[in-house]
Amino acid sequence: MPLVIRGTTGFAGGGAQHNNSIEAWFCHVPGLLVAYPSTPADAKGLIKTALRGEDPVIFLMHKMLTGLRGEGRRTGRSRAIRPRRDPAARSDVTVACYGAAVGKAVRAAEQLADDGIDVEVVDLRTVMPLDLDTVEESVRRTRRLVVFTEAYRHGGVGGEIAAAIQESLYGHLDAPILRVGAGFAPVPHSPLLLDALTPGVDDVTATIRQAYAGSPVAPHV
Repeated sequence: MPLVIRGTTGFAGGGAQHNNSIEAWFCHVPGLLVAYPSTPADAKGLIKTALRGEDPVIFLMHKMLTGLRGEGRRTGRSRAIRPRRDPAARSDVTVACYGAAVGKAVRAAEQLADDGIDVEVVDLRTVMPLDLDTVEESVRRTRRLVVFTEAYRHGGVGGEIAAAIQESLYGHLDAPILRVGAGFAPVPHSPLLLDALTPGVDDVTATIRQAYAGSPVAPHV
C-alpha cells in the first residue's frame, strides 16, 4: 500500500495533548515503515524514498527540528558521525540515536573530546527498520554503547536497540549498555517540569562518562 503519513512528534512545550514521542507505537505494527530524520538533508532524502516506495510509511518530524535549514542530499542507511580531532583514532563510546537526540549527542561528543573521550554518534534515520548493522559495526570498534532517545525509556525503541546489541555482541562489550530517555510521566505544561522530564546534553554526557568508566549510572527520570 503506497501511502505516506507525515506527522509531528517530540516534546516542544504546550502540555500532554501536544507532546508525545509516538514512534514505538508504530514500530510495533508489522508492515509499517517508520522514518525519523534529524537533518534537513535527511528529511528530503527520506521523504523522496518513502514516496517512491510501495509500502506504508509513517514519516515523523520532531517539532523542534521544523525550523532547521540546510542543503539536501541523497539519504541511505544509518551513518556514523565522528566529531573527532583525529578521525583515524579508535573511538571510545558509541551513541545510537535518532531525531532531535542526534544534535544533542553530537554536542555532548564535542564537549567530551576536550577531555580525551572520543565518541562515535550513529544516526539511525529510521526506527523501522532498525539498521542494527551500523550500530554493531561501531560498537565493535568502541566496545561501549549508550542508546539515547528523547522518548520514554519504558517500552521504547531504545530498549530494542540495547537488547539486540547485547545479544549479538555480549562478548565484545567492555561496559554495560546504558540508556538515556525521558522520565516515565505525563508531559507537563510547565517549561521547568518539561525540562526536567526531557533528557538533554548534560544527561547524555554524564551517561557517556559512566560508559567510558565501565560503571552503571542511574537512569534519567
